[in-house]
Amino acid sequence: MIARLMRRRGVTLIEAVLFISIALAVIVGGLVFYQQAAIASQTQATIRLAQALVAETRSRFRPDDAKIDNLDEVMVKAGAVPGNAVLDGTDGCWVQSQWGGCIAFKSSFIKSSGERYMEMKLYGIRPAVCARIVPFDEAGNGVLGGGRTYAAVYSESSGKLVDGVNGWHSIAGGALTPAKAGALCSYADGTDDVYVVVTWRWNS
Repeated sequence: MIARLMRRRGVTLIEAVLFISIALAVIVGGLVFYQQAAIASQTQATIRLAQALVAETRSRFRPDDAKIDNLDEVMVKAGAVPGNAVLDGTDGCWVQSQWGGCIAFKSSFIKSSGERYMEMKLYGIRPAVCARIVPFDEAGNGVLGGGRTYAAVYSESSGKLVDGVNGWHSIAGGALTPAKAGALCSYADGTDDVYVVVTWRWNS
């Protein structure tokens, strides 16, 4: 009688362990799926926003126009930024990413080469999103459009590259491959003190 009860109790315990294991597997799988879905959503939203800003800038301004430090503000006031990404300029931020970080946008001019660039800073970007959007081929083409020239990770507090060797890549060094992008973006820790810079040639 006792042996029979113990056997019944043993089966119950095994069933309980199996149930808990299955439940944990479902929960973990759900969390992983949610995380991957969030990364995919943020990636696509960032690509669409960047492409819209670059296209609007190229259509509204000439390459020889004066340097414009506040392209983000100009684009917002011109109605060229999707409504869900628009801020009021508090703390100097006019455009907000889907993950909540600020996106700054301006033009840059390099005197030595005479070339003008568009520069975007993405604050608080997740490494996984960064690695998906920054790669470009030898011709400067990538998911963010053509004319790509540079990508790097900077510290806001120091104003310097987080890593002077592996924390940046220029088209002068060839394509920014997914592998190189992954290494570069590993320095993007998702905090507001770290931002990723991407640039485009204005006239591409």
